[in-house]
Amino acid sequence: MKFTHFCCTALLAGACCSHAAGEALLSANFDDTICAESRDGDGDALITAGLTESGRNGTAGLWVTSGMVETENGTELFYSPVIYKAEDNFSSRAGKMEFFINFKNFPADNRDFLLPIAGVTDWEILSGAEWALEHADEYAFCALERKNGKFRLLFAEYRGRVKHDLTGFASPAHQKFIIAAPAEVKAGQWYKIQLLWQNNGKTRKLYLNDQLIAEGNCTFADPALVPHARQVVAGGVIRRQQPLFPCVIDDFRIIEVEEE
Repeated sequence: MKFTHFCCTALLAGACCSHAAGEALLSANFDDTICAESRDGDGDALITAGLTESGRNGTAGLWVTSGMVETENGTELFYSPVIYKAEDNFSSRAGKMEFFINFKNFPADNRDFLLPIAGVTDWEILSGAEWALEHADEYAFCALERKNGKFRLLFAEYRGRVKHDLTGFASPAHQKFIIAAPAEVKAGQWYKIQLLWQNNGKTRKLYLNDQLIAEGNCTFADPALVPHARQVVAGGVIRRQQPLFPCVIDDFRIIEVEEE
């Protein structure tokens, strides 16, 4: 593990202009050569925190969570979200988010967990903080869930102030829309995950290794994906009580797609 308190550079399309279908609005591969600081299209640094590890093809990847780490000052918890502004990097009406992830290992005690991997929020998440804050009114994410020993991959959006328990979210005061499917995942292997939303955000699809595994039509009155999005987030955890275990994300992109 490389304990570098820096994050990748976002390779962005030109700001404030239209984009062609298939064009990457945001692209990050976390290479060491560009792991100096994260910048937006105007060159402004967004964050300067994060941890890199060996990714795909021998290049760098980003820790999603890194668990307990022994340091000179004792044991610390490291959270490694990469945070980008949503403006010019994300469209609520149609788009695709894709990335590769390697679950290095899983908690040995078989406890239930919900691990957000990447998503979008209307709240400003601070570098090094938990992913899902109770101040958020809108957020969507891809996550891996383990419940009763079984895995499933999900693409979820929540509206309204959300309160969460140790294994996920539990509050009657919010709306949620989730598509999910059982997932056969093994430690130490790379998986490609894609999230697709079209038709003003209503049509949503989840892919694993280029295979469609779940789809559905959002039931919200405004089906756009996080209509007031402020940040795109890769990595992080729900809260400190969650079991942390090493996962590495690589080749993270948000891509422009055509409306259906």
